[in-house]
Amino acid sequence: AVCFGESYEWNGQTYDETGEYIQTFAAANGADSIVTLHLTVLPEVPVTEESATICYGESYTWNGETYTVSGDYTITLLNVHGCDSVAKLHLTVLPEVPVTEESVVVCYGETYTWHGETYSASGDYTVTYATVNGCDSTFVLHLTVLPEAATSEET
Repeated sequence: AVCFGESYEWNGQTYDETGEYIQTFAAANGADSIVTLHLTVLPEVPVTEESATICYGESYTWNGETYTVSGDYTITLLNVHGCDSVAKLHLTVLPEVPVTEESVVVCYGETYTWHGETYSASGDYTVTYATVNGCDSTFVLHLTVLPEAATSEET
């Protein structure tokens, strides 16, 4: 058997189709010698294609390799018959979702409501949501609560 697209050379002839081939040779004693070749050309192995989409900063492992950049990747493997088997990966890496930052200053005793939560102390607060593509969308609040004002008494 030979793989699709290959040929087999036999007694000076080249064959590339499945079939039974007969050659006759004259023996030294004058008798004919008949030789038969049973050739099988294995069917074409179709290209296997796969598409994948990942978020920026993630990686995708395919056939033992790790990919982090959008592109078309091809690998040639051997199937069980020893013939080439081509696999293609179409990888899309979604663009980075920028972090949205907000700085807010409030007076002592005031609160600030942000993304459904109420804050009353200075600090950095982060919330993360999944975008429609399933990637992380991060929001950061830098909240400053001014100190309590000192009161002075005049006499």
